[in-house]
Amino acid sequence: MAERRKEVEAQSQLQRAELRLAEDARHKAALDLREREARVGALGRKFEAVQARGLGAAAAAAGESISEGKEGGGGGSGEKRSQAYFVIRAA
Repeated sequence: MAERRKEVEAQSQLQRAELRLAEDARHKAALDLREREARVGALGRKFEAVQARGLGAAAAAAGESISEGKEGGGGGSGEKRSQAYFVIRAA
């Protein structure tokens, strides 16, 4: 009976050690996941900032050509007009 108890105790210790190793591996994976999520978040914010800057510049450029077309007197061609055109048109 004492021999069986020793076997059970040895098996129990082995399983506790395996559990500890598995918990360490799980913890390491969780840390790795958290680090990767942080990197993804940072890259996402960087992308949004770059995209907002790019869209802002594109909208400003589109806004200039639209406003110039409206001042053109209804030419309807939709082409970009120079400052000289508007000076002559105003005279």
